[in-house]
Amino acid sequence: MFYPTKKSSCSSIARIFKENARSSHLWQLKKTSVCSSTEEELSHWLKSKPFLGDHPRAFFSDKQMAGVGQRGRSWLSPSGGVWVSAVLPMTVKNCHSQLLGLAVALALAERLELRNIDVLI
Repeated sequence: MFYPTKKSSCSSIARIFKENARSSHLWQLKKTSVCSSTEEELSHWLKSKPFLGDHPRAFFSDKQMAGVGQRGRSWLSPSGGVWVSAVLPMTVKNCHSQLLGLAVALALAERLELRNIDVLI
């Protein structure tokens, strides 16, 4: 996850996702100001509307009350961050999800910095 250090919100980050989406990979996005855990919210969304691998999805929140990662580990979510959980269509076999998450965080951080938003990962 990353911490934007200038004024930012999950709405502004979600807008950047939509503006930069390729037409063949439009993101389905949900956002909230506060949630228990973006990972739990994404899991509920996937249960109610199963992922068919057609469009990436992301759930954004300005604050998590009890952040939980994919493997059930606690996630520190201090105020001032933008917290994201996402599911992506995968075409590569034997991909390490830990590296994929870091690669996505880095790519997003670079895009935000192009918009003059300072980011810490």
